[in-house]
Amino acid sequence: MQPSELIPFLMVGMLLLFIIAIVWLTLRQRPKLATTISAILVVLYITAYALFPTYQKYEHERRYVTLVEAISSPHLVIERATFDPKTGDRVGVFSVYDERIPQFGWMYKVSRNNDITNDETWSRYDYPAKDELWQEVEWLYWQETETGAITELDRSEDGPLVAYAFETETERGIALFHYEKEGMTTLAFEHSPEGATVTSHNKTWTITRYDDTLHIQ
Repeated sequence: MQPSELIPFLMVGMLLLFIIAIVWLTLRQRPKLATTISAILVVLYITAYALFPTYQKYEHERRYVTLVEAISSPHLVIERATFDPKTGDRVGVFSVYDERIPQFGWMYKVSRNNDITNDETWSRYDYPAKDELWQEVEWLYWQETETGAITELDRSEDGPLVAYAFETETERGIALFHYEKEGMTTLAFEHSPEGATVTSHNKTWTITRYDDTLHIQ
């Protein structure tokens, strides 16, 4: 159970103690009846607490069905279909990705009223090494188009500057990074059907639709 889910139970527990105190003050001349009422209230509270994970599992599965019906695509995979609070799962929150590009995806949230939102994205990649920056190119392109149909054509490295030439189904482009161990900056990410030209640090990188290599001046 998440801390945010424990707070309501704590509040209800405090309210329950207050109610029991009132019961005993009101029925102080009838202790057996006060004890019976208090015991019933405590049992109900413990039962609700014990059954809450079961309710969460049921509610999560119900919202999963809602999401499956809403995004019926043959390529989309929905993770966390089963609810396990020990792994940090949240009710109605699902990780979704395209099986063709499983390294990127979305976080879908299904509310109690079956409202669906997906305002978060995720990546399985960690901070890359300098020779692994191609994954950043894939990530940038996926953020723009939500498709992974991109191919590396060429790579150029000049000190902290790393340039990639790439092609998609209809375009060619350049991604330029300034990379250091302390941090990385995307200097340019350009693509078009005719190719791209990027200028930075007194250098120019060009890729055309007819070439597979970078031209550097």
